[in-house]
Amino acid sequence: MKRRGQPQPPALPVKARWLNAKPVVNWALKVIGYGQRHQLHDGPFAQLFGWLDAYEELLQEALQMITLLEETSRLIKHEGLNRRQVRRCDRKLRRLKIKGRVRRLAKLVRAFLWEQVPGVNPGQTFLDSSDVLESLFGEFKAVVQRSPLHAITEMVLLLAALTSSRAQAVIRDAMETVSAAEVRAWFAANGEPSLLAKRRQALG
Repeated sequence: MKRRGQPQPPALPVKARWLNAKPVVNWALKVIGYGQRHQLHDGPFAQLFGWLDAYEELLQEALQMITLLEETSRLIKHEGLNRRQVRRCDRKLRRLKIKGRVRRLAKLVRAFLWEQVPGVNPGQTFLDSSDVLESLFGEFKAVVQRSPLHAITEMVLLLAALTSSRAQAVIRDAMETVSAAEVRAWFAANGEPSLLAKRRQALG
């Protein structure tokens, strides 16, 4: 993507920028590679992007770190956490041709994974991904956005409803056996009043 004839870096997201470092690192390395291939050591290109050359080694190191973490996350995320998977990750990380800070990061990752193993019983595999929870909260937010109150209310019980059967018979049974008063009583005992409720209580 270009603007006024100049290659533009990827736009940074407002949240979780550290999770989106790879596109920026890749962009910087591509710019460096372009300048080297075309020997653009002076002129407008060098004036705009020549300073990146001094960071090439650090950028390559950063890309190795990101790739290391992505690959480890992929293995654990897709296969779960158990002793066999940790051994597999350990072997994979040990075989990498890396050095310096990247090797130190790999050592820290291996140590962290082995710290998790004692909590997993033999024959068990722990789910080690938040994808299901994130999907559930995404569906929950899509529903509660219809409400004018941007707060956790009795509608928090939708989280349970969204993970259960929503067949007509189940819905009818729930509506016939659970009253609105019971829902309000449950939330009063387990929930936190919204800011609006607190203002009403304070101001009468």
